[in-house]
Amino acid sequence: MCESSVWLRYPDGRTEKIADDVLIVAQEGDTVVLRWFLAEPRRVVGTIRELDAIKHIITLNVTEAPAKRVEEAETSASHPDPEVAHVHPHPHPH
Repeated sequence: MCESSVWLRYPDGRTEKIADDVLIVAQEGDTVVLRWFLAEPRRVVGTIRELDAIKHIITLNVTEAPAKRVEEAETSASHPDPEVAHVHPHPHPH
């Protein structure tokens, strides 16, 4: 299968990887819906910026502050990659 990773791009140019192994990405109004095989979809407020089919990378433009985005777009515990489900605004080693 051809899964992709999903990155967020903030207005200040910062980027943050939020997902791996995404199979379907759909723009629904001001929200992007990410879907995996046998997992709950995740919704992110933003727009699709770029889809790189060669590198399997999808970049989304987001404008919200990271803390607000994490509260509103919390991932389901059933996500296939536990590292992806643990996204928060303060950096520390995992």
